[in-house]
Amino acid sequence: TMNTLSYFDVSGEEPERFYHGLILGMSVGLKEKYIIKSNRETGLGRADVILIPKDKTDKGIIIEFKRYNRDEDKSLKDSAENGLKQINEKRYEEEIKNYGINDIIKVAIAFDKKEVEIVSNLDKEEETERLEDKLTETAKKLKEMGLTEEQISQATGLTIEEINKL
Repeated sequence: TMNTLSYFDVSGEEPERFYHGLILGMSVGLKEKYIIKSNRETGLGRADVILIPKDKTDKGIIIEFKRYNRDEDKSLKDSAENGLKQINEKRYEEEIKNYGINDIIKVAIAFDKKEVEIVSNLDKEEETERLEDKLTETAKKLKEMGLTEEQISQATGLTIEEINKL
């Protein structure tokens, strides 16, 4: 966005429409594999963009756009996190689930003029995996130091069974 867009492209009364149109335009190339819906009612609200895979083994995609609100949000990332929260609270995945798709990527794109922040439910999964890796490494070090399985379990929250597998 920094090198391609003009400040004038992303300003005005409804800058969300620019980003919405940009992503929707790029999504059209996926029409052979996805049913593409824009601003459709689903769940308890209206999702910005929904991509429903024609092949039920593919992942569905929900995209929500959020304009950074300096009065309500601490940061651009906070705005994006609020977009992800909105997807979950409003249950935008309902339409995709009606097609028998349960594996869904949820994406929130927050913007402030040319600055963009993107978060997704995949970020949380990666964060959880990294935390689990850190706990495992900590448990290994504690085991090398001679602590008992019970002590390691108390310190890390891992089960005795998980510790014995290390």
